[in-house]
Amino acid sequence: MRTSLTLTAIRHAPTNAQGLCVGQHDVATFMAPIEAAAAMRARLTQIPDVVHSSPVSRCAEPAALLAAAWGCPHRVDLRLHEVHCGAFQGRPWDRIEREQPAAFARYMERWREEAPPGGECPRDLEHRVSRWLDALEPGAHLLVAHAGVVRALRVLVDGQSWDEALGAPVPHLEPLLLAQRP
Repeated sequence: MRTSLTLTAIRHAPTNAQGLCVGQHDVATFMAPIEAAAAMRARLTQIPDVVHSSPVSRCAEPAALLAAAWGCPHRVDLRLHEVHCGAFQGRPWDRIEREQPAAFARYMERWREEAPPGGECPRDLEHRVSRWLDALEPGAHLLVAHAGVVRALRVLVDGQSWDEALGAPVPHLEPLLLAQRP
């Protein structure tokens, strides 16, 4: 029985969502789930005990394929959703700015403390992800993730500020070791 914990995250395949405020909106990726899973698998050096993902297809579908290939559980968790962008979600940024200029400007100025109308701010996302992280049992965990979730983990695990986490890239399909506890 393992007493240590490792957490590796890998961001989903690139999406076809140029110019959109995506958030939790389900958007297509440029790769089929089987291709994304194969690309992830080729880059991973450790077979996990469990694969985690949000329920959104860009994460859940390749995660399910990986878990099936390795014969390990796939755990879908709502706490692993991307940040919720409320009324902005799934809409083009230029249209939001044009149709809701005051709300758009306020969000752009105060994103650290305030959410878009009906959405979440970074601390809300951080709190959700923290509850998930705290519940992990020992073992090797793979998270097929959204960029926002990876950034929240960088804040939680590495002690980065949100400005630092947002300034650091989260490349698609590249494994990132985010936590390792003895």
